[in-house]
Amino acid sequence: VTLWKSVRLLFWRQVKLTKRSKELTRVRLVQTIFVGLVVGTLFLQLDADEWQLRYSIFYYALLFVSLGSMAVIPGLVAERNVIHQQVDAKLFHAAAYTFGYPLVDIPMAVLETVIFGSIVYWLVGFAAEFVRFVVFLVILVMTKLAMTGLTKFLAALCPDENVTTGVCAIIILVFIQHSAFMLAAEDVKPYWIWSYWINPMQYGMVALSVNEFKASGQYDSLVPGTD
Repeated sequence: VTLWKSVRLLFWRQVKLTKRSKELTRVRLVQTIFVGLVVGTLFLQLDADEWQLRYSIFYYALLFVSLGSMAVIPGLVAERNVIHQQVDAKLFHAAAYTFGYPLVDIPMAVLETVIFGSIVYWLVGFAAEFVRFVVFLVILVMTKLAMTGLTKFLAALCPDENVTTGVCAIIILVFIQHSAFMLAAEDVKPYWIWSYWINPMQYGMVALSVNEFKASGQYDSLVPGTD
């Protein structure tokens, strides 16, 4: 069996398993809609001069999609033993799992992020430009996929679910501290600067800020109280 055929077989097998988890899918979607509505209505139609709150919402949105990546840990750890057995039995090549399984997660990650991002974007009142809206969603999706990939990598390395959850929590905590929200690059200690530059949340914060605050005409006036 070729590698490409193995990837296709594993992909469709994972699709079938995902379809059977309808209850989990519904719960995840309801949670996404609920959180989006809560955030959107708490900061409903912010004024342009409330840029600090807008910046804070970027941070919360990235935090939500990053923490959401930990939801895949139980399933990954449960499947890992089966994957090892099948690889040892030479039913499939390990690379087939590497390519096949993540492809199934992409549609769900995109769907959740698009629903959450769309609700928050328009309720909060970010720049009413379609291109900037699409860029906003793309940044959230890319951050979600990056953090999910990191979670899967750790799940493959760690011995069990508890260790994986603990390690992921520590790494996300470090990323939160160095996400360009609490500390700017020049304020990060030299021995921690590596965590700033490898941090998906930091790149997401910068990208979201540039995308929003470069909107034509909306933020041209000087914000009161600043130089």
